[in-house]
Amino acid sequence: MLLLTFGIFELVIGNMGMNPAEFLLPCAGLIILVHYIYYLERKAGISNKLIWIRALALMTVLAVGAYIAY
Repeated sequence: MLLLTFGIFELVIGNMGMNPAEFLLPCAGLIILVHYIYYLERKAGISNKLIWIRALALMTVLAVGAYIAY
């Protein structure tokens, strides 16, 4: 799962300077993947606090990347 997240994140970074339509599809895939990982972690018993801290860190990285790109 972690490798998939990094792969989609690499696609997002690689498409930042291009057409916005090409930027949105990897972002949508990342959102779906993160939601599925959240579901699996919740099912495995990992604490919500740790899950949300990591989710906020990921959102911050994406927001900073989008700000730098545009």
